[in-house]
Amino acid sequence: KDYLLPELALKLIGIAYERVDMVTRRGEFAIRGGILDVFPTTAEHAVRLEFFGDELEDIREFQVADQRSIATSLSTIELYPAREMLITPAVASRAREMASEFPGLSEMLTKISEGIPAAGMESLAPVLAKKLGPLTQYLPTATFVLLDPELISSRAKALADTNEEFLHAAWDTAIAGGSAPIDLSTGGFLELTELLDSIRETNRLVEINSLPQDHFIDLGLREIPTFQAGGAATDWIIDQLAQSQKLVVTAKGHGTAERIVEVLSALSIPVSLSEIVREPTSGSVMVVVADLPHGFFVADQNLIVITEAEFFGVASSYQSPNSRKLAKRRGPQVDPLTLKQGDYVVHEIHGIGRFKERKTLCSCQPTSWIFYLDMLAAKRRCYRRWGEPIGPEPRAMPERLFER
Repeated sequence: KDYLLPELALKLIGIAYERVDMVTRRGEFAIRGGILDVFPTTAEHAVRLEFFGDELEDIREFQVADQRSIATSLSTIELYPAREMLITPAVASRAREMASEFPGLSEMLTKISEGIPAAGMESLAPVLAKKLGPLTQYLPTATFVLLDPELISSRAKALADTNEEFLHAAWDTAIAGGSAPIDLSTGGFLELTELLDSIRETNRLVEINSLPQDHFIDLGLREIPTFQAGGAATDWIIDQLAQSQKLVVTAKGHGTAERIVEVLSALSIPVSLSEIVREPTSGSVMVVVADLPHGFFVADQNLIVITEAEFFGVASSYQSPNSRKLAKRRGPQVDPLTLKQGDYVVHEIHGIGRFKERKTLCSCQPTSWIFYLDMLAAKRRCYRRWGEPIGPEPRAMPERLFER
């Protein structure tokens, strides 16, 4: 099919995709000659479209890390908007009107009026867009999953309270002589109870709670054994395949997935690499690219899912950046000039030795000394403080190599 690259670029900009020199993140696109790279907001990998003139010849995925193509061929791709609010002519016109009314937001509103996306512009959606609707308006047949309703309820209340506090603070500033704030209370958020009632009326709602409930349903998910490095996981996989189990191994990256396929193939285990999650078959292993924290076992479905960390026997525990500790400091450093005869020292290369004596090489600046050590090998060596070799036998080492 024929396409015009300039027209495609304008359409991508219209749905808030950012043009860059090289695609590295979702919501970006780049054009180089007859090649269009775009990273869809809902895709696992970026996509490369190759044109011969105006004719589209090939569509394939590629890794953004090294810009190399993946051995997959696509016939179509779906591109969804890269932002929650698109700058339509109506939105740009409304922003142009508000720019003079709210000087504190003039910079953001001016960019929006010129069709340039601005960071945080979605916060003005209640006053820039015509009308905001609930999720059910856009997903009329979807099934909604609610994780930990109590936690979501408390966070929703905290968010509403925070917005109210900021609004009150802004009005206090306006009373003291500042500009009046924009009141977003009429279209900012739905109450959680209103949203859930709307979902229950037209859609299906599934609630998953980590706390025990009287009416809970057991999903049948069970833990799998932990494995040590060295082939324990592959032995267990062979045993489960003999029992006609369906096995899925997940990997976070395509390269790791290929490595898992190589390991299983070397053991003559039936294995396949799938770009999408599909129904596994009994007696074989399907490797997919997905991100799961832990594996599980579903007994009534004969389904076993193993993560790459469990497959390779690597600990999968995660430590948040806030809880990470700096490396421990080394012990107190020893000044070689304070060494006394008979003190034990550890040389970074030659090991443990005993300090013998120190002689001044010259009185120039900086002063240089020779250190004599009796090593455990019963061979005396000497080292100069600042570095040059002293004769054919001794070696010159800097003073930082000495520790008590």
